[in-house]
Parts: sequence; C-alpha cells; structure tokens
Amino acid sequence: MARRDERGEAAERADEHQAIARRNGERIIADPQVALNAITRQQSTFTDHDLARFVHRHTDDAEQFAQAMSAVKTSPELVALGKDGQGRERFSTREMLATEQRLERSAEQLAGRRGHGVSPAAQELALATGETRGLVLGGAQRSAFLHVTGNHDLSVVVGYAGTGKSAMLGVARETWEAAGYQVRGAALSGIAAESLEGGSGIASRTIASLEHGWAQGRDVLTARDVLVIDGKADRTCALMGSIMLNACKKLGFAGVVLDASIRDTEELVALGFPVWSVGANPNGPTKFMPGRINWPVSCGGVTVNPGDLIVGDADGITVVEREKAASLLPLAAKKVADERQRIADITGGGAIRPKWLEASLVAAGVLKPGEPL
Repeated sequence: MARRDERGEAAERADEHQAIARRNGERIIADPQVALNAITRQQSTFTDHDLARFVHRHTDDAEQFAQAMSAVKTSPELVALGKDGQGRERFSTREMLATEQRLERSAEQLAGRRGHGVSPAAQELALATGETRGLVLGGAQRSAFLHVTGNHDLSVVVGYAGTGKSAMLGVARETWEAAGYQVRGAALSGIAAESLEGGSGIASRTIASLEHGWAQGRDVLTARDVLVIDGKADRTCALMGSIMLNACKKLGFAGVVLDASIRDTEELVALGFPVWSVGANPNGPTKFMPGRINWPVSCGGVTVNPGDLIVGDADGITVVEREKAASLLPLAAKKVADERQRIADITGGGAIRPKWLEASLVAAGVLKPGEPL
C-alpha cells in the first residue's frame, strides 16, 4: 500500500512538472525575450548548445521544443556575434549589448575623473606601516598599490591567483580608510567575496546582494553624503516634506538639496536638518515618477555628479567638482581671510572705500581719469 502511495505521488509530481514545462514553453513561444533574458542573467554570450539546453529544460515535448527554438532563433532581440576561439557560433541580445555599451561609457567617464586618490605622503606612510608588521610589498605589488590609490576614479589591476593582489588591497584599504573613505568589496560569487574579505580585510558582498540592497533603499547614502534631487525646478508641488525629510535625518544623511519645492517649512525649521530648495508649496507630489540613484543630475542649471562636494549655508549651495576641490581650498581660504580683514578694517575705523573702487568706476565710464569720487 505504501509503495502504491509513493508511486501515485511520483506520478502526480511528474504531471505537475510536465504542466509547468508546458506553461513555460508557451510563454517562450509567445515572448522569446523571456528565454533570452533568463539566459543573459547567467552569461552575457551563449552558444546554440546553451540555448537548446535552456529551451529543452523549459518545454514539454519535441514539438513544443521545436516551436520555442524557432521563436527564439528568429527573435529580433537575438544578435549573432560570430565564432569564438573554438569555432562555435556565439550569440547575445540587443539589451545585453546596450548594457555593455553603457558600462563602457561609464567606465570611460570614471577613468577620466579625478578626486578619490590619496596623497603621496599617505601612500608612503601606509607602505611603511605595513612593513613594520612584516607586510612588505614586492615590486609589482607596490606598483599596483600606487596605481589603485592614485587620483583616478577607476583603476584596473590584473594578476594571476596567488600573486598578492589581496595583500596589496589590504594595504590600500588602510590607506583609503585613513583618508576618510568607506571601502567596500564586491564580487560575482559568494566564495570570491569571502576570499576578498579574508585576504584584504575589505568588507565584501556579492554584486547581487548589493543590487538587492540598493533596490530596497539600503546602502545608498552615508552621513558624509548629500542627497541632490533634480526636480526640474518645479514649483507646482512639493517633492518632499516633513515625513520624508525626517526619514532622511533618521538615516543619517548630511543634507538634502532639491531643485524643486518643499512643504511643512515650519516643521523643517524645528527639525534642524539641512535642506535647500527653490521654494515652498503645500501641494503634494505624485508617487509614480521614475528616477535614478547615483546618477549625474541637473540642479539649478548646474550639473552635479555623484561624489561632488556640496557646500551650503543660508544663502544657497555651491557645487565643487571633487577633482578640483584640493586646488580650490586654498583659494577659498584666502577669500575668507581677505573678507574678514576687510570687515575688521571697516569696523576698526579704517578706510571704508575699497582700493579698487575708483579704478573700476573709471573703467565703467562713471568717472573721468583723475576725477575724485
């Protein structure tokens, strides 16, 4: 009796699996991109054999397999790439190629940007500190260390397993953290993430895990980050109010800048959280507008890139490109010192009229040369 029950359950499971395969096959025939998207989630390119194996797993019988294969092979989304090194035809999808093109453009932009490096003195200090612990980098490791901790926003190091990349990254991690950066590791697989973290001390996760966190609104901003929102200077409604800005404060953001309106202004004053906007409007916003996170935006007619420095006070906001910040700091300090001295001269009974005034008035045609003010 028990064996009959087991055979009956097995038959039921087989019927269920067959029904599932039938439904999957019907979906692929109706929309071949379902199959193409599933394959390219695992690999960016694939062969006829890869495609046939996937379709075979998700169809019911030979007839449905043939129909599904025909639908996928004739899909306008399928792109033939030519033969690989082993003489096999390889394919990809239009969406995957577009994704790779966007990745290449982003990589080029990052490679051209500057601003996340550390000073040569900090590099030498990190190397010396490592040596005191017996961690002496070899010639190739040292070159790689200087490369990744340089001023480029994107650096690439290629090396075989066991050549000391993780040890080098451990020294780089200490250098970056000493400069105030938060260092995170990412890898395609969990084993690779564990290996990276174990060898370098860099807290690491899989890319899939990071993407899931970003989709859930986690791991996006820190207390050193300002949220800059491109609201197209819309004054017809408020994009944010007390509820959302209380949440931003609770999450530890440094501040919020909106090229749009806010509301609940009296509550926001009491909140004590830095917020800048183009105005105030009691009308609420729509909840169904698409957007992007960590993407260049236009705010007040100024382009703001992720990582740019945001400086604000009661008069407004200044955006400083990260790669220019180091060179601008001494100029800003001199400007502040000059203005403080000017105010001290005025309040101390010195000359109220600035030295440049008469020459400027002559240049503007208000005064004639030699004419007193």
